[in-house]
Amino acid sequence: MSEHGGCEAKPYAELGGVSLNRSGHTSGLAGNLIVDSRSITVTVCQERAFEPIQRIGGANGWYYGNWLWRLRGLIDMAVGGPGMRPSRLHRDNLHIGDRIDFWKVIKYEPHRLLRLEALMKLPGRAWLEFEVAGERNASTIRQTAVFDPKGLFGLLYWYVFLPVHKRVFDGMLAAIGRAATDLEGPVLKAGPDNPQRET
Repeated sequence: MSEHGGCEAKPYAELGGVSLNRSGHTSGLAGNLIVDSRSITVTVCQERAFEPIQRIGGANGWYYGNWLWRLRGLIDMAVGGPGMRPSRLHRDNLHIGDRIDFWKVIKYEPHRLLRLEALMKLPGRAWLEFEVAGERNASTIRQTAVFDPKGLFGLLYWYVFLPVHKRVFDGMLAAIGRAATDLEGPVLKAGPDNPQRET
């Protein structure tokens, strides 16, 4: 057992590592919005649990089904969208307004929240949010996809691709949890321009 920057990390095998909370998975309508949310519990502190989220996209990939993300980018470019063009300024740091592939950072609170808005061509608007809450030795990562469909075609788009979305989002969240528990060394400290690790 080791301690880094106020974050006590327990061995993955000791605590079983990751637990996907199926009871915490919800999917349905909220007004005109379609909301799909799932959570996972990891045996690390909040700061450590957020690190893989802070690095998501670009050269780091999306933790699961990267070929599917690239294919979606190619399809987007074919229909006149921006496509999947990595544009992270730094692999460890984010700012509001940054572009991550075909997403834009619209809300960012270090160690707690990342909200992305889709830039790709869609029959509606879409957001992807990661929120982390926790204590010294356990954290919950919540991943929420929100879609605001435009007309009947928007609804058809969501439900036709629902099985793919479910597989990708389940796989991505589980992989983020594994990445958080596998991290070693001091906790990443988010700075305004040059992130550094706490010592």
